[in-house]
Amino acid sequence: MNRFPKLPVMAATGMLLLHSGAAFASKPEWTPIAELLVGSLGTSNPAQMSDVMSRCTALNMILSGMASDFSPEMAEHYRDEAHQFIQNNVLIESELARQTSNAQVDIPALSDAAIEEVRAMVDGYNEWLDDNIADSGSYFSKDIDMEIESCKLASRLATSLSAQEAE
Repeated sequence: MNRFPKLPVMAATGMLLLHSGAAFASKPEWTPIAELLVGSLGTSNPAQMSDVMSRCTALNMILSGMASDFSPEMAEHYRDEAHQFIQNNVLIESELARQTSNAQVDIPALSDAAIEEVRAMVDGYNEWLDDNIADSGSYFSKDIDMEIESCKLASRLATSLSAQEAE
């Protein structure tokens, strides 16, 4: 049983790849994904989990674009991960909306809002990577590596929770 139906965000995730912008002086002032992930698990905070899902969507879209030149299979894996993260995000946001109002949840509007949020995060990651390459000659840094590893953990957690619910 798949609790993650194909939402309207699927087609739009492809539009998020590698927007470039002006370089930041340093990485964005975001709370590290690892901190959000641990905090959301410890307090069952859906807003923090939603942020994790958005950030991991954006990061996986960036990684998909980077991998596309040398490994179409890896690029597809990252696109699939991004799609799963954004679906999870929309599901979390729809549950939050259901809890706060008795009105019908507008999934297309939630999807559009999620896409806009992810688009801004893609821009932030691109600027962060551009800054890294300018400063050190490498896109990757300890902080980016931590973000990637945190998203891998978030993916495993989401997969595990989905498997438990399917049983």
